Amino acid sequence: MKGQYAIYLTAGLAVSALAFPANAGKSISWEGVQYYAGGQIQAIPMEEGHSVILARWEGIHASKDTTSPVHLIRLDCAGAIDARRDGSFEANGYCMHTDRDGDKWVGKWWNNNKMPVARFDVFHGTGKYAGATGGGTAKCMPLKPGAMDTMVCEQTGMIELK
Repeated sequence: MKGQYAIYLTAGLAVSALAFPANAGKSISWEGVQYYAGGQIQAIPMEEGHSVILARWEGIHASKDTTSPVHLIRLDCAGAIDARRDGSFEANGYCMHTDRDGDKWVGKWWNNNKMPVARFDVFHGTGKYAGATGGGTAKCMPLKPGAMDTMVCEQTGMIELK
């Protein structure tokens, strides 16, 4: 009877392991740099001293930890920036992150002139990121003054996998 119980227990644990992905409950934290180049920027003039800027950037994220699942993740971002002559602005948009396995997660980002850094939330994912939650911060700097099409962003973040 003991042997039969052990077999049932082992089989039950094996089936349970199949029901829960290996990454379930795993937390991924990172620090790194995002490099954006060749963005598409369109400024739409509104009234004097006010523009709405539509932007699309492609880039790559380089984590300090090169073994991180988010190291070398591909970025495809789009957003809008409401910019005023006095330096005030509001910006928001989305970034699709595609990792080396082809799994994806979408981050919604926002920033304004009163925030020291931009923020983002993870709100959708596929593959290992399905149901994931999390977020973080990014501080972006253009590579040349006034140019928004090429920039570098220092980012920290965390994703909780389901």
